[in-house]
Amino acid sequence: MALAGGVNVITSPTLHQNLSAASFLNPHGSSRAFDAEANGYCRGEGAGILVLKTLSRAIADGNTVLGVIAASAVNQGSNHTNITAPDSQSQSSLYKRVLSAARIEAKEVTYVEAHGTGEENP
Repeated sequence: MALAGGVNVITSPTLHQNLSAASFLNPHGSSRAFDAEANGYCRGEGAGILVLKTLSRAIADGNTVLGVIAASAVNQGSNHTNITAPDSQSQSSLYKRVLSAARIEAKEVTYVEAHGTGEENP
């Protein structure tokens, strides 16, 4: 068993000021990450924790299984010049690799946690 968690607490205005000055933050206070009018994101605070077990252990313990991690992978687009714009070829390659490793088809995926910061991309 493992616990995996994270916390984000805004304790200083400095990062907010720097992100705002660099036009990363939405000036209207609402994120529109996947909208044609996307122009930045909004910061927030939060905390979360997950209990990670093998599926067989969770079933044996009578736990409610909320999800199964069938595979994972990471990559990056090293030749991409814009830090805020994703490299679509690199991402596509990653998705194909992880779906293959999980032995599932894209239509079987029921949840995707996206990096949707909503910057304008010309």
